[in-house]
Amino acid sequence: MAECVISAIVDTDRENALIPACVVHTTYAPCPHDGEPATPGPLHHFAGSGTREEAIRTWRLRTHAQRPLIIHTAAIPDPLDHVCETRILLCPCGAEVLEAEGS
Repeated sequence: MAECVISAIVDTDRENALIPACVVHTTYAPCPHDGEPATPGPLHHFAGSGTREEAIRTWRLRTHAQRPLIIHTAAIPDPLDHVCETRILLCPCGAEVLEAEGS
């Protein structure tokens, strides 16, 4: 079962304010889901927003690797064309998928 990891997120409903949230269970802090399974939806890292190593370091810090990570290897015109928050889809850029660990 997954442990909560509280991090600052940008809340677009609150004028892009930074607010605390559990990135593992995708809920505002305090998270009532500690010890429950992690949200299955993957996190995405897109080309041009840092290196692969930075993406993995951030993924481990923000989720303790309890959710999948998809590292997109090329710039794509519209990420929403193939990003799905509830399951992993094949990506036309040949993205690398790192599976969740220990959840």
